[in-house]
Amino acid sequence: LLSCSLQSIEVFSCSLLSEEETALSIIDPLMINIDLNANPLPDLNKSGSTGLLEASEIRQRNLLLEVSFNTMNIRLSYLDMKMFLAILNSLPDQALKAKNRESQTVPSKYPSNKMKCLKDLGFAEEECEKSLDECNGDLTEAALWLTAHGKPLPVEKKEGGLKLTSIELKASCVCLCFIDDCKDSDVPLAELSFNNINVNQKLQNVMEGQARFSLMGDYYNRELSGWEPFIEPWRCSTEWRQYELKGDIKKDLQINAPDVLNISITRTFLDLYNKTKDKWTEDYYRQVP
Repeated sequence: LLSCSLQSIEVFSCSLLSEEETALSIIDPLMINIDLNANPLPDLNKSGSTGLLEASEIRQRNLLLEVSFNTMNIRLSYLDMKMFLAILNSLPDQALKAKNRESQTVPSKYPSNKMKCLKDLGFAEEECEKSLDECNGDLTEAALWLTAHGKPLPVEKKEGGLKLTSIELKASCVCLCFIDDCKDSDVPLAELSFNNINVNQKLQNVMEGQARFSLMGDYYNRELSGWEPFIEPWRCSTEWRQYELKGDIKKDLQINAPDVLNISITRTFLDLYNKTKDKWTEDYYRQVP
Protein backbone atom coordinates (compact mmCIF):
# COMPACT_ATOMS: atom_id res chain seq x y z
CA LEU A 1 0.00 0.00 0.00
CA LEU A 2 2.76 2.43 0.90
CA SER A 3 6.53 2.47 0.58
CA CYS A 4 8.93 5.24 1.57
CA SER A 5 12.64 5.69 2.13
CA LEU A 6 14.29 8.00 4.67
CA GLN A 7 17.83 8.82 3.58
CA SER A 8 20.82 10.25 5.43
CA ILE A 9 19.18 10.14 8.87
CA GLU A 10 21.71 11.25 11.48
CA VAL A 11 21.68 12.05 15.19
CA PHE A 12 24.41 14.20 16.71
CA SER A 13 25.04 16.23 19.84
CA CYS A 14 26.51 19.71 19.95
CA SER A 15 26.75 22.92 21.92
CA LEU A 16 24.21 25.50 20.81
CA LEU A 17 26.83 28.24 21.07
CA SER A 18 29.10 26.57 18.49
CA GLU A 19 27.22 23.85 16.64
CA GLU A 20 29.67 23.17 13.81
CA GLU A 21 32.78 23.07 16.02
CA THR A 22 31.29 20.80 18.71
CA ALA A 23 29.06 18.52 16.62
CA LEU A 24 29.67 14.84 17.44
CA SER A 25 27.83 12.04 15.70
CA ILE A 26 25.75 9.70 17.86
CA ILE A 27 24.13 7.77 14.99
CA ASP A 28 25.94 7.69 11.66
CA PRO A 29 23.91 8.61 8.56
CA LEU A 30 21.79 5.70 7.36
CA MET A 31 18.84 4.93 5.12
CA ILE A 32 15.62 3.47 6.55
CA ASN A 33 12.97 1.79 4.41
CA ILE A 34 9.35 1.78 5.61
CA ASP A 35 6.69 -0.37 3.93
CA LEU A 36 3.00 -0.68 4.75
CA ASN A 37 1.64 -3.96 3.41
CA ALA A 38 -1.89 -5.35 3.50
CA ASN A 39 -2.47 -8.92 4.58
CA PRO A 40 -3.85 -11.27 1.90
CA LEU A 41 -7.51 -10.63 1.17
CA PRO A 42 -10.12 -13.33 1.84
CA ASP A 43 -10.82 -15.75 -0.99
CA LEU A 44 -14.02 -14.47 -2.61
CA ASN A 45 -14.47 -17.69 -4.63
CA LYS A 46 -14.75 -20.00 -1.64
CA SER A 47 -17.99 -21.83 -1.03
CA GLY A 48 -20.32 -21.00 1.83
CA SER A 49 -20.33 -17.23 1.68
CA THR A 50 -21.08 -15.50 4.98
CA GLY A 51 -22.73 -12.49 3.38
CA LEU A 52 -22.40 -9.30 5.40
CA LEU A 53 -19.82 -10.85 7.71
CA GLU A 54 -17.60 -11.53 4.72
CA ALA A 55 -18.01 -7.95 3.50
CA SER A 56 -17.04 -6.67 6.94
CA GLU A 57 -13.93 -8.85 6.85
CA ILE A 58 -12.90 -7.28 3.54
CA ARG A 59 -13.40 -3.74 4.86
CA GLN A 60 -11.34 -4.42 7.98
CA ARG A 61 -8.13 -5.58 6.34
CA ASN A 62 -5.13 -5.92 8.60
CA LEU A 63 -1.84 -4.15 7.96
CA LEU A 64 1.81 -4.95 8.50
CA LEU A 65 4.32 -2.13 9.03
CA GLU A 66 7.83 -3.17 7.97
CA VAL A 67 10.90 -1.13 8.95
CA SER A 68 14.29 -2.19 7.60
CA PHE A 69 17.83 -0.86 7.33
CA ASN A 70 21.31 -2.27 6.81
CA THR A 71 23.80 -1.10 9.43
CA MET A 72 23.23 1.34 12.29
CA ASN A 73 26.35 2.60 14.06
CA ILE A 74 25.68 4.20 17.45
CA ARG A 75 28.39 5.95 19.45
CA LEU A 76 27.41 6.69 23.02
CA SER A 77 29.86 8.61 25.17
CA TYR A 78 29.84 9.48 28.85
CA LEU A 79 28.81 13.09 28.15
CA ASP A 80 25.99 11.87 25.91
CA MET A 81 24.68 9.63 28.67
CA LYS A 82 24.79 12.53 31.14
CA MET A 83 22.79 14.62 28.69
CA PHE A 84 20.14 11.91 28.18
CA LEU A 85 19.87 11.32 31.94
CA ALA A 86 19.36 15.05 32.52
CA ILE A 87 16.58 15.06 29.92
CA LEU A 88 14.88 12.01 31.46
CA ASN A 89 15.15 13.45 34.98
CA SER A 90 13.52 16.70 33.83
CA LEU A 91 10.49 14.98 32.26
CA PRO A 92 8.54 14.34 35.53
CA ASP A 93 8.96 17.99 36.57
CA GLN A 94 7.82 19.22 33.14
CA ALA A 95 4.82 16.88 33.20
CA LEU A 96 3.84 18.12 36.67
CA LYS A 97 4.06 21.76 35.58
CA ALA A 98 1.94 21.04 32.49
CA LYS A 99 -0.65 19.25 34.64
CA ASN A 100 -0.79 22.17 37.06
CA ARG A 101 -1.33 24.62 34.19
CA GLU A 102 -4.21 22.52 32.88
CA SER A 103 -5.81 22.32 36.32
CA GLN A 104 -5.68 26.11 36.78
CA THR A 105 -8.84 26.74 34.77
CA VAL A 106 -11.14 29.63 35.56
CA PRO A 107 -14.55 28.33 36.72
CA SER A 108 -17.58 29.42 34.74
CA LYS A 109 -19.83 32.11 36.21
CA TYR A 110 -22.93 30.17 35.10
CA PRO A 111 -24.44 27.08 36.78
CA SER A 112 -22.86 23.80 35.76
CA ASN A 113 -26.20 22.30 34.68
CA LYS A 114 -26.70 25.06 32.10
CA MET A 115 -23.17 24.66 30.79
CA LYS A 116 -23.60 20.89 30.55
CA CYS A 117 -26.81 21.19 28.56
CA LEU A 118 -25.15 23.48 26.04
CA LYS A 119 -21.94 21.42 25.81
CA ASP A 120 -24.03 18.32 25.12
CA LEU A 121 -25.17 20.04 21.93
CA GLY A 122 -21.59 19.72 20.65
CA PHE A 123 -20.09 23.13 21.39
CA ALA A 124 -16.95 24.17 23.27
CA GLU A 125 -17.16 25.60 26.78
CA GLU A 126 -16.07 29.04 25.59
CA GLU A 127 -18.84 29.08 22.97
CA CYS A 128 -21.43 28.02 25.55
CA GLU A 129 -20.41 30.75 27.98
CA LYS A 130 -20.45 33.35 25.20
CA SER A 131 -23.98 32.32 24.20
CA LEU A 132 -25.19 32.75 27.79
CA ASP A 133 -23.56 36.18 27.88
CA GLU A 134 -25.37 37.18 24.70
CA CYS A 135 -28.71 35.92 26.02
CA ASN A 136 -28.46 37.18 29.61
CA GLY A 137 -28.24 33.64 31.00
CA ASP A 138 -31.40 32.31 29.31
CA LEU A 139 -30.75 28.65 28.46
CA THR A 140 -33.29 28.33 25.64
CA GLU A 141 -32.19 31.54 23.93
CA ALA A 142 -28.55 30.52 24.36
CA ALA A 143 -29.20 27.20 22.62
CA LEU A 144 -30.85 29.00 19.70
CA TRP A 145 -27.98 31.48 19.54
CA LEU A 146 -25.47 28.62 19.36
CA THR A 147 -27.27 26.95 16.46
CA ALA A 148 -27.17 30.23 14.54
CA HIS A 149 -23.77 31.66 15.47
CA GLY A 150 -21.79 28.94 17.24
CA LYS A 151 -19.16 26.67 15.73
CA PRO A 152 -19.69 23.01 16.69
CA LEU A 153 -16.78 20.89 17.78
CA PRO A 154 -15.39 18.64 15.03
CA VAL A 155 -16.87 15.16 15.15
CA GLU A 156 -14.33 12.44 15.79
CA LYS A 157 -13.86 10.28 12.76
CA LYS A 158 -14.60 6.62 13.19
CA GLU A 159 -11.79 4.19 12.60
CA GLY A 160 -11.58 3.04 9.03
CA GLY A 161 -11.32 -0.48 7.78
CA LEU A 162 -7.51 -0.52 7.79
CA LYS A 163 -6.08 -1.61 11.12
CA LEU A 164 -2.39 -1.93 11.91
CA THR A 165 -1.96 -5.37 13.47
CA SER A 166 1.80 -5.96 13.53
CA ILE A 167 5.15 -4.21 13.23
CA GLU A 168 8.27 -5.91 11.87
CA LEU A 169 11.85 -4.67 12.16
CA LYS A 170 14.68 -6.07 10.06
CA ALA A 171 18.31 -4.97 10.29
CA SER A 172 21.62 -6.41 9.18
CA CYS A 173 23.56 -4.98 12.11
CA VAL A 174 23.21 -2.56 15.02
CA CYS A 175 26.58 -1.65 16.51
CA LEU A 176 26.69 0.16 19.87
CA CYS A 177 30.06 1.64 20.80
CA PHE A 178 30.66 3.10 24.28
CA ILE A 179 33.22 5.90 24.51
CA ASP A 180 34.99 7.24 27.59
CA ASP A 181 35.22 11.01 27.24
CA CYS A 182 35.11 11.77 30.95
CA LYS A 183 37.54 14.47 32.05
CA ASP A 184 40.60 14.33 29.76
CA SER A 185 39.87 10.92 28.19
CA ASP A 186 38.58 10.26 24.70
CA VAL A 187 38.97 6.54 23.97
CA PRO A 188 36.56 3.70 23.16
CA LEU A 189 35.51 1.34 25.94
CA ALA A 190 33.48 -1.51 24.49
CA GLU A 191 31.39 -2.42 21.49
CA LEU A 192 28.24 -4.55 21.27
CA SER A 193 27.05 -5.82 17.89
CA PHE A 194 23.58 -7.20 17.19
CA ASN A 195 23.53 -8.96 13.81
CA ASN A 196 20.74 -10.41 11.65
CA ILE A 197 17.99 -8.72 13.66
CA ASN A 198 14.38 -9.69 13.06
CA VAL A 199 11.71 -8.39 15.45
CA ASN A 200 7.97 -8.88 15.07
CA GLN A 201 5.40 -7.30 17.41
CA LYS A 202 1.69 -8.06 17.08
CA LEU A 203 -0.76 -5.32 18.03
CA GLN A 204 -3.92 -7.36 18.49
CA ASN A 205 -5.94 -8.03 21.63
CA VAL A 206 -3.19 -10.35 22.88
CA MET A 207 0.11 -8.46 22.73
CA GLU A 208 2.83 -10.86 21.68
CA GLY A 209 6.03 -10.79 19.70
CA GLN A 210 9.29 -12.48 18.91
CA ALA A 211 12.86 -11.52 18.06
CA ARG A 212 15.93 -13.22 16.61
CA PHE A 213 19.46 -11.86 16.60
CA SER A 214 23.13 -12.70 17.06
CA LEU A 215 25.15 -10.94 19.77
CA MET A 216 28.88 -10.38 20.11
CA GLY A 217 30.97 -7.98 22.20
CA ASP A 218 34.52 -6.57 22.24
CA TYR A 219 36.35 -4.28 24.63
CA TYR A 220 39.26 -1.97 23.90
CA ASN A 221 42.52 -3.03 25.54
CA ARG A 222 44.32 0.25 26.17
CA GLU A 223 47.59 -1.48 27.04
CA LEU A 224 47.72 -3.23 23.66
CA SER A 225 45.78 -0.52 21.76
CA GLY A 226 43.51 -3.11 20.22
CA TRP A 227 40.13 -4.81 20.49
CA GLU A 228 39.63 -8.08 22.36
CA PRO A 229 36.42 -10.16 22.52
CA PHE A 230 34.56 -10.61 25.80
CA ILE A 231 31.32 -12.06 24.34
CA GLU A 232 31.70 -14.69 21.65
CA PRO A 233 29.08 -14.77 18.85
CA TRP A 234 25.80 -15.96 20.38
CA ARG A 235 22.57 -16.66 18.50
CA CYS A 236 19.39 -16.01 20.41
CA SER A 237 15.63 -15.97 19.90
CA THR A 238 13.11 -14.51 22.33
CA GLU A 239 9.33 -14.61 22.59
CA TRP A 240 7.10 -12.49 24.80
CA ARG A 241 3.39 -12.40 25.46
CA GLN A 242 0.98 -10.32 27.53
CA TYR A 243 -2.31 -11.91 28.51
CA GLU A 244 -5.06 -11.68 31.09
CA LEU A 245 -5.54 -14.37 33.73
CA LYS A 246 -8.31 -14.11 36.33
CA GLY A 247 -8.52 -10.35 35.84
CA ASP A 248 -4.76 -9.76 36.19
CA ILE A 249 -2.40 -8.77 33.39
CA LYS A 250 0.38 -11.35 33.08
CA LYS A 251 3.60 -11.20 31.09
CA ASP A 252 5.56 -14.15 29.77
CA LEU A 253 9.12 -14.06 28.40
CA GLN A 254 10.99 -16.99 26.89
CA ILE A 255 14.60 -17.05 25.65
CA ASN A 256 15.94 -19.83 23.43
CA ALA A 257 19.58 -20.12 22.36
CA PRO A 258 21.15 -22.92 20.32
CA ASP A 259 24.64 -21.72 21.29
CA VAL A 260 26.43 -21.55 24.61
CA LEU A 261 26.94 -18.00 25.87
CA ASN A 262 30.70 -17.67 26.35
CA ILE A 263 31.90 -14.59 28.24
CA SER A 264 35.61 -13.93 28.72
CA ILE A 265 36.51 -11.90 31.82
CA THR A 266 40.20 -11.02 32.05
CA ARG A 267 42.21 -9.04 34.58
CA THR A 268 42.62 -6.25 32.03
CA PHE A 269 38.86 -6.13 31.50
CA LEU A 270 38.18 -5.94 35.26
CA ASP A 271 40.77 -3.19 35.74
CA LEU A 272 39.22 -1.20 32.89
CA TYR A 273 35.75 -1.63 34.39
CA ASN A 274 36.77 -0.58 37.91
CA LYS A 275 38.79 2.45 36.80
CA THR A 276 36.04 3.66 34.47
CA LYS A 277 33.33 3.15 37.10
CA ASP A 278 35.27 5.07 39.75
CA LYS A 279 36.06 7.94 37.39
CA TRP A 280 32.50 8.24 36.06
CA THR A 281 30.97 8.00 39.54
CA GLU A 282 33.28 10.67 40.93
CA ASP A 283 32.52 13.04 38.06
CA TYR A 284 28.75 12.41 38.01
CA TYR A 285 28.19 12.91 41.74
CA ARG A 286 30.64 15.77 42.06
CA GLN A 287 28.99 18.69 43.82
CA VAL A 288 28.49 21.72 41.64
CA PRO A 289 29.44 24.97 43.49
